[in-house]
Amino acid sequence: MFFKTVDSAQRADAGAQLQRVIAFRDSLIVSKMVLFKEFGSADDWEKMLRGYLLEHIFSVAKLPNSAPEGPSEPTGSASPIPTDANAVAPAAGGQIAELAKFLGPAFYTGRLGGIAKELGDANEVAFWAVRALLLSAALVAESGTSGTTLPTHELNTLYLHRDRLRATEDELYVLLKTILVEEFDTKPGWYWFRDDTPVSVTQYLAVMAFFEHDTQIRAKAFETMRRTQTPIFFKGAELREIPSDLRDVVWAYLVDAATQEDVQMLRESASNTWLDGRIEWLQAWAVAGRDLNVFLSRMPDPQLIPEPMKQSILAEIPQLGDPSLHTLSSIPTPELREAALTELRKRGTANEGDHTPDRTGQGMTLASMRSGPETVDKDRQDYERLSREDNDSLRKSLIWADVDGPIRYRLLLERGEIPRETARKDLSEGFQRIRNESDQRLDGRENAATFRERLEKLQPFIKGLFTTAALEALAADPAVEDVALARQFLNDFNTRLAALRIVVSKGSPIDVKGLIEIARSSYGEQRQLALTGVKRLAADRLETAGILMASEARELRRAAVPLIQDLPDESALPFLESLLVDADESVRLLAVGLLRLRCGRERLIELLRRYTDRSTYFYNVVVWLDRVIYAPAPMSGYYATELDLKLKALEG
Repeated sequence: MFFKTVDSAQRADAGAQLQRVIAFRDSLIVSKMVLFKEFGSADDWEKMLRGYLLEHIFSVAKLPNSAPEGPSEPTGSASPIPTDANAVAPAAGGQIAELAKFLGPAFYTGRLGGIAKELGDANEVAFWAVRALLLSAALVAESGTSGTTLPTHELNTLYLHRDRLRATEDELYVLLKTILVEEFDTKPGWYWFRDDTPVSVTQYLAVMAFFEHDTQIRAKAFETMRRTQTPIFFKGAELREIPSDLRDVVWAYLVDAATQEDVQMLRESASNTWLDGRIEWLQAWAVAGRDLNVFLSRMPDPQLIPEPMKQSILAEIPQLGDPSLHTLSSIPTPELREAALTELRKRGTANEGDHTPDRTGQGMTLASMRSGPETVDKDRQDYERLSREDNDSLRKSLIWADVDGPIRYRLLLERGEIPRETARKDLSEGFQRIRNESDQRLDGRENAATFRERLEKLQPFIKGLFTTAALEALAADPAVEDVALARQFLNDFNTRLAALRIVVSKGSPIDVKGLIEIARSSYGEQRQLALTGVKRLAADRLETAGILMASEARELRRAAVPLIQDLPDESALPFLESLLVDADESVRLLAVGLLRLRCGRERLIELLRRYTDRSTYFYNVVVWLDRVIYAPAPMSGYYATELDLKLKALEG
């Protein structure tokens, strides 16, 4: 029954009809025969009726899941439920009746200790305790007072008994909300929806998105619908009345999911709403077939570009045409503007006056390695300035003590004016040839002796600059002959980066041990480059993975996992399974990702069973195995993409 709220003034001066309505309402409260709810206005009543009606339709249309018909078998030492009660009870009802039976003694004593004693087994007590919690959460949700979801530990306890649970539709809805809205990969549960159809899953999502009270659940449902390309189920009022704190996520959903037919529907119903003014933008995007090159040529309002679309544009910058990049280079969104300008500069098609800092290059001198980004930019500018000189000018100005000497040497080596064999000899001899040629230019000059004396103190510094310049030039296109020389400079922090590039590119398995030591003792780019070399050059990949896993550094342990990708299953699978209990969350996730690629569904089911039988385990492993094995479409595709993105980010 639904009653419109009666304010105190009306109640105080109620006429005959209203008095009879109030008396009828009070009689229902006393009889406790039916549920009733109140609404404040006709609009509220419309929303409530629409929501309940749709939930009812989805409930009766939903295909049955795999839960067996009839009650679950009684467990523990408790006496069985009477036969006549079981005969007509569905599976979920039978289990709730069994739960009530266990609570029977407490109805009279008010104490719960007897329940645990009667059950006699800690696992039985745990199952019925969390089973009762699920029922309570569903009852709270049904009351409309809260959108209660299950806590992490209790849900994982319930998951240990996943094959025993017989849940009502309301309880399943609580479970689905719980596993959808969680953000930390700690709540499993797709096992209970493993036989659902794509239609039933998307219906669940739509009901959550449009009719849940909890904003967090609604936002997550819309985000999931966007990622799974779920079509727009509800037309008109539901989209018009989206609250302000949900509009960003709903707009992102519409941009990704709305068809031209949807846009037309919105056009007819969006007047004087938050969508007013956005429809033309959405229409242009739909008509363009979501082709960025077509769409950007129409100069869309950049303020309406949602965050997911912005990230998509950034990822597609290298594939966009010049007109689209010029459009992006003029919009007031810094991230998109700078990315477009950088790409235009790479292509040499930037307009005159366009400029954005190029921070993708590498340091060019020893000074730049010792200093901050300002010095790096200065070195890059010097390199670009000197690049405009011809070879004769560079040769004539190549002087040992000149500040531009190392850059000139590098340019001549890159252009082939200095043979690579000559450069290798210069490196071996400490650039004595350049020093001698420069020294000869001082002969006969005034104060030459004083200059040579002062220059002597700077010789190690200048030598470092020339060494770095030569190694950078060789590293641009390294040869096997460069490796032996590069190894000599791996222990010098100032020359290590350029030397690493050569060794990583053209080295051999004998370099792996040294690269692991560099990875252990360095950070940032040097560590990443050394680990790249380890993964590329390791001959005994399983042994190398074991060495990396023994490290305390997270990046080294994480780098161990991809080493086994090419190993046969008999070697790789036991190793990967052992990583599922590693203390590092990212290592565990990488292991799950690789196991997914190697194992079939039945093997993964057995792996999950063994894993949850352990005395200790990690929730995120259970969650991802549950998703990989049991999530139905379209969620299976959603999670596959999500896992691939996570693995890509972790592997760098």
